[in-house]
Amino acid sequence: MEAAALALQQALALGTGRMGKEPDHVSDALLSRSDDVGGRGIFTTRALAEGEELLRVPHAALVTARVGQSYPYGAALKRAEDAGETGSDVDFPNEESYIVMALVLEDAMRRHATAEADAAAVASVLELAGTKDAQPAGSDTELGRARRHLYYAALPTIDELRAFHPLLMVPEPEPEPEPSAAGTTSPPIPAAVRDAIRDCGLELGDDDSAAAVAAMEDYWCAIVAMHRTVLSEHRALCAILGPEFASSHPAEEWLYCWTMVMSRNFLLQIGDPALGGGMAFSALVPFADLMNHSHVPSVRWEWDSGTGQFVMKVCTADGHGVGEATELTIDYSPGHSGQDPRQQQPPFYFGIFYGFLERQARDKRLFLETADDPALARRPRHRL
Repeated sequence: MEAAALALQQALALGTGRMGKEPDHVSDALLSRSDDVGGRGIFTTRALAEGEELLRVPHAALVTARVGQSYPYGAALKRAEDAGETGSDVDFPNEESYIVMALVLEDAMRRHATAEADAAAVASVLELAGTKDAQPAGSDTELGRARRHLYYAALPTIDELRAFHPLLMVPEPEPEPEPSAAGTTSPPIPAAVRDAIRDCGLELGDDDSAAAVAAMEDYWCAIVAMHRTVLSEHRALCAILGPEFASSHPAEEWLYCWTMVMSRNFLLQIGDPALGGGMAFSALVPFADLMNHSHVPSVRWEWDSGTGQFVMKVCTADGHGVGEATELTIDYSPGHSGQDPRQQQPPFYFGIFYGFLERQARDKRLFLETADDPALARRPRHRL
């Protein structure tokens, strides 16, 4: 994963840009590496000035709904949707469904890939980088194929994700539910979910207090409910695409790819809705999605409609930029950031979609820079 992430960073800096405008770019001051809590993040290798541009990723490198629809199964799902033949009682398919579909089909191919294939993609990028020339970066070019391969190679595996994302902690198949104090039912609560409530900073008293028990049960019930919703999407998909899809792409694979998309997806705005125009689209953005969350972020993102690129720049609360060896962060969902997780809509939003609960600060002024900004609140990582 380390070599793939590094080669991906290099690959994203080799493109020519659309129509010669603003070449694709990743700052050489960025480094993807392990953080202090066992995860990964993006860190600086030198001090960065306020407003300094960090990267430009072209549309051709993004994973969008159109990518999912380009595969035969995705195209079949789109035809069924257009004909009104999905027959699902859930909000399915939606734009994110096709991105999940892209990951499902790529994940199936990745499971048959070899270490030699990963090494070949890395070598290809290093060879292209050695030419010192900007490369055409369409999805069907050598560079485009290498970018896509390296992006998927750099993603965490299902086993790695299972270690921390609660949606992957729900037993399969679910055991007989146990009654809870609140009268609802769910499988037994895992220790990791109890620990998340205990460690997020809510003032709930002892672990066996009524407030603590209720919070743990509510959080777990929210996880189980979302788990069942995602599995209902998979059942709807199998009904549309038939037994061959169902046998080759099991529910666990759909759940894994769903959590990957919802924890990494960006909602990108084209134009300004406040001016009566604009539209939004969802996408996975290679390398950019390695940035971790903070309620006081140091980076902002936007879509440059003029060049067709995803852009990130340094943007700090104090306007002083960031220092060397500092982790760069974004706010995954300013409309929810800093809220008591029980008051978020849906409740425990961060836990369900991103796999963690924010640590609640006693001084709520820490959250004011983002949570109370209505412009930022319109720009979560993904659709609500």
